[in-house]
Amino acid sequence: MKKLFIVLILTLLATGLTFAKETPKDSHLEIAAKNLVMSLKSDNAGVRNSALYQIAKIRAQYPDFDLSKVEKEVEKVAKKDKSAIVRVNANLVDTVLNDKTAESMVNLAAAEPQEFFSDLYNSIYYPN
Repeated sequence: MKKLFIVLILTLLATGLTFAKETPKDSHLEIAAKNLVMSLKSDNAGVRNSALYQIAKIRAQYPDFDLSKVEKEVEKVAKKDKSAIVRVNANLVDTVLNDKTAESMVNLAAAEPQEFFSDLYNSIYYPN
């Protein structure tokens, strides 16, 4: 009886570990989206640029997650931001949010926003 119980527990543990996923819950992504919208409204251009970087990465990693609220704020930044580079990057992110082919061009390996946006620009406008 003890052996059967131990085998049953080990089987349940193995099954649980096999089917475990490392994806965040939608509630965590929703919190991140709210924080990114707040970041896009920041006075600091670096914070806005970093938020755009994170938005593009979220779109690439979780393409089915609804970013419609974020998308509206990205459009505002793309049209009215004081910093020209932030406007350019916002337009790139807007392209990623609205174009499924551009979504696949996001380089998740890029470590810094500057490298990321440079790679994204080249992928979209100068495809091989």
